[in-house]
Amino acid sequence: MKFCYQLPTAFCIVIASLGLGACAQSGKMEELAATTHVQLAAEHYAMESVHHHMAQADSAMQAEHAAALAAAKAQNKDQTPAFQVLETRHRAFMALCQRVTRRHEQVLARHRELEKSHTAGLVSTAQMQADHAAMQAEDEQMQREHQQLVEAHQKMEREHAALLK
Repeated sequence: MKFCYQLPTAFCIVIASLGLGACAQSGKMEELAATTHVQLAAEHYAMESVHHHMAQADSAMQAEHAAALAAAKAQNKDQTPAFQVLETRHRAFMALCQRVTRRHEQVLARHRELEKSHTAGLVSTAQMQADHAAMQAEDEQMQREHQQLVEAHQKMEREHAALLK
């Protein structure tokens, strides 16, 4: 999965020059194919960007929930048994979203530490590539989890809307 196309070209160039400069200073330049580290570094920063967008979407979901709750209260439908059941599920779901987001932040913090060691030239090319493959797999898993949460939230929004009719 390549994300560099999602980043501004200037950003990719800056990241590339930083990564190459660090590799040259560490003496690992001959061991590391320049485009490989540049590509891997750009993918890493793209992962961070995608996660940031996921966190923003989670915040938007919470705001939408607050609006739906306010609408239900305005129509005096927030005390109905059906609404209470849905609201209990929705609050549990929002807590799950927060736990998932925190876990994703921990994974990305670990990714940042790995990237620092890569940029500093502290690991072999083979180890760096293995680390990036693992990070990419974790990123794909995080994106799947986020998509599942978005779909579940959309379903709950439809249920809220149906209760307000």
